[in-house]
Amino acid sequence: MELNEESFFQSALKLADEGNFEESRRLLDMLSKNYSSDPTFNFYFGLTELNLNHFDLAVSYFLKSIKVKSDDALVFQALGTALSLIGKSEEAIDAFDKAVCLNPNHPDAFNDKGVILSRLGRFEESLPCFANAIQLDPMYGDAYTNYGFALFSLKKFKEAVISYDNAIKLNSRLADSNWYRAQSLRELGFHELAIKGFDLALANSQDRNFLAQVHINRAMSLQEVGKLEDAVEGFESALTLESDEQLAELFLISAKMQLCNWSGFNELRKAILQSENIDKQFTLPLNLAYICDDIHSLKKSAEHFIKNTCSTIAYYPKILYRNKKIRVAYFSADFHNHPVSHLTAELFELHNRDHFEIIAFSLRKSTGLIRDRLERTFDQFLDMESKDDQEIVAIARDMQIDIAVDLGGFTKNARTGIFALRAAPVQVNYLGYPGTMGSEFMDYIIADSVLIPLELKGFYTEKVAYLPNSFMPSDSKTMPTNKETLRQGAGLPEGKFVFCCFLPAIKLTPDIFSSWMRILNAVKDSVLWLSSMNATAMKNLQKNAEQFGVESDRIIFAAREDLMEDHLNRLRLADLFLDTYPYNAHTTANDALKVGLPIVTMMGQSFASRVASSLLSAVSLQELIVHNIHDYESLAISLANDPVKLKEIRQKLIDNIRTSTLFDTKVFTHNIELLYKEMYERHQNELPVDDIYIV
Repeated sequence: MELNEESFFQSALKLADEGNFEESRRLLDMLSKNYSSDPTFNFYFGLTELNLNHFDLAVSYFLKSIKVKSDDALVFQALGTALSLIGKSEEAIDAFDKAVCLNPNHPDAFNDKGVILSRLGRFEESLPCFANAIQLDPMYGDAYTNYGFALFSLKKFKEAVISYDNAIKLNSRLADSNWYRAQSLRELGFHELAIKGFDLALANSQDRNFLAQVHINRAMSLQEVGKLEDAVEGFESALTLESDEQLAELFLISAKMQLCNWSGFNELRKAILQSENIDKQFTLPLNLAYICDDIHSLKKSAEHFIKNTCSTIAYYPKILYRNKKIRVAYFSADFHNHPVSHLTAELFELHNRDHFEIIAFSLRKSTGLIRDRLERTFDQFLDMESKDDQEIVAIARDMQIDIAVDLGGFTKNARTGIFALRAAPVQVNYLGYPGTMGSEFMDYIIADSVLIPLELKGFYTEKVAYLPNSFMPSDSKTMPTNKETLRQGAGLPEGKFVFCCFLPAIKLTPDIFSSWMRILNAVKDSVLWLSSMNATAMKNLQKNAEQFGVESDRIIFAAREDLMEDHLNRLRLADLFLDTYPYNAHTTANDALKVGLPIVTMMGQSFASRVASSLLSAVSLQELIVHNIHDYESLAISLANDPVKLKEIRQKLIDNIRTSTLFDTKVFTHNIELLYKEMYERHQNELPVDDIYIV
């Protein structure tokens, strides 16, 4: 009998080693009476239960084995795995640590501990675990993959690519490794290489949800290299794979808008804006702002995005820096030929250096005249592109930054994670993104009473720092040239009424374009002057115009001007600026008013739909603000058909600019400094963050 039991026992172990866990468990169960205190028996019984997904039972058997024999690294390794699967992460980490102590040459224990730490979001702690596993076993493909994921999560994209390269060398068919390697390349700006990596990921997986995600990110890289039609196909492929994929719907409509391809626009927009979908949305809220004026939906989108992308939120200790000057740091990826820099350049120059130290954290390298000007302007100009979020935060804290101003928000290349980790005791959302960040780590949003009236404050998670007049800065040094510019030289017909709108294609909706066509039909001797766009978008706009009975040659596209001064000069050739909705002209509206060009705008609820109204209110031209499409068209048509009235409006604009502070950068700088001082004083006095008003 004993011989048979021993034979059964060895058979059970052999079956387990071969992976036949059901049969192994059956034999072990028959032997449980006489072997229940045997550590090897309990280890193998636990192993069978672990592989049969009976995790609690597996833990109990491993603990029985350890009670008798506590020096076996393999048992602690298996115990750690089982504990991790029932959610006891800290106990699992302890078990892996004991396995490593018993056998420092145990790569699985190091790797598995790293996996647990990664799941807990403790990526920095996981890195040495994976490094040790790889050192012990240079052929350990899973460890390379896991190491790459931790590096990717820490935004150490260059190192992540190297780790994934090593994993792929061992197994080129690893879909996850190809996917994250491509993602890392995309983050580094190597979009052509990223596309090839996404192709490999697509070829090595059958998981529909995974494939949908790959198509989305591949299409995003295609957008970056200007292959917009291919990008549209990619987003459509994602939708065919996963009908509930909100990312694909929103990115698809944005890509089609860049092409002015509005087929299926209303259906897509309706699907995206359904309340249950907004609750799940965690794509860039910026994309949503192009099609949505519902301020509740925009807030929900921002909150959901932050929740899903900034899981690590640092609560800043109550440190009260005692610097001689208030240290304000501006964070931006747009310190180059970009609207944000054109608006803020003189603001940075005029900051009072007796009271403030002004520092730039540049998140993207670039060159150009405006970049050179900015580098000379700041007290310190720091290139941070190669640094990850944690490194940047460490630098900001070492520098004792008092106020961190995010000029990016949810825009391209912004680094929200820096603010989630708390770069400074006071953090401010300003200018780059027109809306709430939906986060608990952004303390203030700088606005004005038109952008965020009292009745809409509840749709912003930040406290509002109110500037008088308008929230938008301007650069008084950048003005139109004095050289004579003729309509003929700009490709415009003489003797025609020129409506204009110098905005990117993504701000155009079929609704606003339809309105423009009705305006052109009502003002027979008129043309519409638009920014130059991609060839497909321009063809689509002209084709759409013809469907409204408007000749395609009445849609005129302006070539790009290299110098802002030249662009401002030619803007004066237009008669009336037609604003977009729901995403208004922002910097472009500022430019138009600066040269005396009136704007007809439609104001909604959202920040993005109220910017032009803010600027018009600052120059006392509220009569150019309407609240519905009917009044928008009526006002534009009446002004175009009444040259005397339009001339009065233009003169009023020119007169009011002289008395308004809208383009007085010195006054603006003084006011925003008053806001910063109030933010600083509240923090120094340990008062809660609250709304601030400058009158």
